[in-house]
Amino acid sequence: MEILFEKIEKITNLEISKINKKIKGTFFLEQLKYNLIDSLNQIFQDNDFNNTKSSNFKTFYENEIQKIEIDIISYDKSISFLNYFIDKNLLLICLEGNIDIKLIGSQPSQNMEVKLTKKNGITLSKGEKINQIISKKSIIMSIYSEDKNLNIEI
Repeated sequence: MEILFEKIEKITNLEISKINKKIKGTFFLEQLKYNLIDSLNQIFQDNDFNNTKSSNFKTFYENEIQKIEIDIISYDKSISFLNYFIDKNLLLICLEGNIDIKLIGSQPSQNMEVKLTKKNGITLSKGEKINQIISKKSIIMSIYSEDKNLNIEI
C-alpha cells in the first residue's frame, strides 16, 4: 500500500503543478478531480485494492497561493460521519468501494444525496454540512484546499 500511495502522491503533485496558478478554491479542486481520475486510470487497472487493510497516508503540498492536504484512507469496516462541517474546500475521490454523502441544507427540501463509486469524485465547499457513510473495504482520497490570504496593496 505504501508503494501505491507514493505513486498516487507523485501523480497528484504533477497534476497540481499543471493547473493554472490563478485558479483557486472549488474551481481548482474540480479541475484537479478530472485530471486525477484520468491520470489514476492506470493505477486502477494495475492494482487490486481488495486485500488492503485499514491504513492512513497523509501528505502536504504548498505553493505561493494555497495549501493542500492529501489524505488517503482505507477502511476495512463501514463507518459513518454524521453532521460533519467541512472547514476547508474538499475534493473526495473514491478509489475503491462506495461513499454515500448527504448534503444537509438549512431546509429539509434542500437536502441532496450523492453516491460515489470507484473512480468518481465530488467537490464540496467550505462550510457545507454533510453526512457521510463509507462502505467496508473502501479507499477514499480526500484533498483539502485552503487559499492563502494574499495581502496586496494597490
